[in-house]
Amino acid sequence: MRLRRTGTHTFGFGPITVLLVCLQFGCGGDAEPKIEAWQNEAFLPITVSDYQTEGKRDGATTVVLAKFNLDSGDRLELTLELFYDPTPVLAAGRWSMQGNQPASGDVFAEHLRFTGGQGDGISVGGRFRLEERGVMRYRVELPMRTIGRESWDPYVD
Repeated sequence: MRLRRTGTHTFGFGPITVLLVCLQFGCGGDAEPKIEAWQNEAFLPITVSDYQTEGKRDGATTVVLAKFNLDSGDRLELTLELFYDPTPVLAAGRWSMQGNQPASGDVFAEHLRFTGGQGDGISVGGRFRLEERGVMRYRVELPMRTIGRESWDPYVD
């Protein structure tokens, strides 16, 4: 007995095709952070001149500190406390702006990305909403960035 095709096709995508699609459409995401201020019912971009991240893992908790130097001369700091339950969640977050108009408040994760753990270094990224007394002030997109082993390894002081 001979089988006959009925017009259905299967398409296989090789690794090179996937790589080309990612390069074309930016599957890897941005390598630089984006900060936007919420003003007059719209997000206005803020230029970041430099940023750094550091953190420390302690059991099921990781604390990450992200520091942003802005072109205006202001400095924004985010402190994120991640807990694994079993997937990572933002257990607590605070932000502060130092400079011309100092402010501070709570951080909420709109989208959290996390990789690594156990014996590997960790990478944290995502989109975060920054509120001051319940009012949205900023939105931050933090690209995935590896936090060096020396800064989070619980066995290294």
